[in-house]
Amino acid sequence: MKPPASPARAPVTAGFEGTELNLLFVRLLRTTVAVALLYSVVSMVFIGEWVMVLGPVLIAAAGTVCLGLHARGHHARAMSLFIWALWAVVVLQSTLRGGALNPILNVNVVLVLLAGWLVGMRQAVWVGLASAAWYVALALSTQFGWWTPTNITSHWSLLIAQLGVLGGAFMAFRLVLKAYQQHVDKVQTLNRTLEEKLQALSDQDDALRMSERRVMQILKASPLPIIVAEFETGVGLEINPAWEQAFQRLRADVIGKTPVQLGFWRDQAHREQFKQEFGTQRRVSGYEVTFTLPDGAERTFLLSSERFMYGELDCVMTISMDVTERKLLEQQLKDLNATLEQRVLDRTSALDEANSNLLETMRTLQRAQDELIGVEKLASLGSLVAGVAHELNTPLGNALITASALHEMTERASEQALAGTLKRSAFLEFMQNMNDGAALTHKSLERAVELIRSFKQVAVDQESERRRSFDLHQTVHEVVETLKPSFKHQQAQIELVVPADMVLESFPGPLGQVVINLVSNALVHGLAGRNDGVVELRAEEAADGKSVVLTVSDNGRGIAPEHLGQVFDPFFTTKLGQGGSGLGLAVSHRIVSRILGGRIKVSSVPGQGAEFELTIPKVAPQVVN
Repeated sequence: MKPPASPARAPVTAGFEGTELNLLFVRLLRTTVAVALLYSVVSMVFIGEWVMVLGPVLIAAAGTVCLGLHARGHHARAMSLFIWALWAVVVLQSTLRGGALNPILNVNVVLVLLAGWLVGMRQAVWVGLASAAWYVALALSTQFGWWTPTNITSHWSLLIAQLGVLGGAFMAFRLVLKAYQQHVDKVQTLNRTLEEKLQALSDQDDALRMSERRVMQILKASPLPIIVAEFETGVGLEINPAWEQAFQRLRADVIGKTPVQLGFWRDQAHREQFKQEFGTQRRVSGYEVTFTLPDGAERTFLLSSERFMYGELDCVMTISMDVTERKLLEQQLKDLNATLEQRVLDRTSALDEANSNLLETMRTLQRAQDELIGVEKLASLGSLVAGVAHELNTPLGNALITASALHEMTERASEQALAGTLKRSAFLEFMQNMNDGAALTHKSLERAVELIRSFKQVAVDQESERRRSFDLHQTVHEVVETLKPSFKHQQAQIELVVPADMVLESFPGPLGQVVINLVSNALVHGLAGRNDGVVELRAEEAADGKSVVLTVSDNGRGIAPEHLGQVFDPFFTTKLGQGGSGLGLAVSHRIVSRILGGRIKVSSVPGQGAEFELTIPKVAPQVVN
């Protein structure tokens, strides 16, 4: 009897996928084939009946075929074929010998057990029903004489058959028990794994609850309004106190309601626009929207939302930022920018006008400064003229007196000569007087000419500011000579320590003006009221060999420390109202830096005098800034 193919193969196939069951099945097949072959050999040696060999040979052949099917992956088919092959051998052996009394029929019990274990309960039922049907068929055929099997007369045959059945049953039960033990071990392992997973799930659940509590604490503590709602419907699930305060709604009035019902969105279509902003992304950042609050005020918010799954619920968390005041400021800024261009043009025009006025003022100041410098030069020249004029009085007066005396003596000598009364001694005296008078007149006139020449050279240099080569010693000497008459009443000495043949390619006039100003400053401010004053002018070559260092120093009262930083400022003077203009040193500084291309500095120790140091190049620059 061949039962229909059992549809319950899934457990068998699934069972054969396991490594342990595969190994057990292969061992069962190999053991069965080996035992069958051994049984065949023993039967032929001890009994010598071919009938005893037919069943084991069929079992060995069926086992070999099942091994081939198993190797190709047909596990269920191989096991099913193996069970039914064994059942067929039992039927064949019981038909040929012994009938219902053949001990091999006990193998059917083992086959039912193996079928249930390996190929499913339905196969086991079919094997059991087939075995029962065969028992009935044997009994009926014996009872009615339809078939008379050969009786088993050899005790060795019976013994071998019994041992074969017992051995096969033992091996089968051993394999089943081993498989059952493995199954129990797996179940226990699965139970332990399940317990560990349950504990892990419990820990995760506790951690999740703790995390939810922390999230709720953070949510409530957040200063920004936050709401959690269903994404599709917008039904509120949770809000924080900041949201209640910002949107003027209590939590009980929000939970379970949509924003359209609460009046925030104008309609559902308005909210759908917000949902479309998510697109393929699961977030929206900086979505601007204007809501009408319960008090009627309209407030502008920036919404930043994030979609997330809470269990199986698609949710969205939205953080709102009130930017109403910022929008007002932005609008004010736009309005300001709209008028900014005109304001900038107006301001630029005013600045241009102010700059023009400033430039005109600067030009006026420059003209005034130039005029003051000219006045200072004229004042210096006037002082020199007065001094030279006073100095010229002496030689010219002497020459005039001598000439008058000579004129009178000549008239008397002429009268005596005409009268014939001129004596030789008187004539010799007249000639001597004429010689002395001529010498005195010549000397006086030479002195006058020298003064006029020095004054003329200084005056021409100062007036023209002409660049030329000049000897520094000669120029300074001429300036000093023109200064001496002006300060003849002071008992001060002017010492000149300037090497000869120190030639400069520069501006002698401006340099002489500086020397006049510095010497005059020393005599007027430093040595006034002193009879032992000394002004020293010293020149030497600088270390670079390209410049000359000219110092003008005195041993007077010096300059107060608080005035050292102001001495070159225009109109600064300590003799205000006493003839001091405050321009001498300022003019000197301008001449040294802008015309001569050098620099000037001052040092002083109160009570020990002052020193002005000029460093000027031997060759003055063509243009000086």
